[in-house]
Amino acid sequence: MKEYEKAALIYSLKESNTLVLRIILISILVVGVISGAVWLC
Repeated sequence: MKEYEKAALIYSLKESNTLVLRIILISILVVGVISGAVWLC
């Protein structure tokens, strides 16, 4: 049971990490686009 719990925890951590990375990347892209538009204007 312990090993299974550990594996599930690691899996959920990996999943949340990818989700967080996606959110960070998207926010960076949005900020870059907005700052680029402001720079051009």
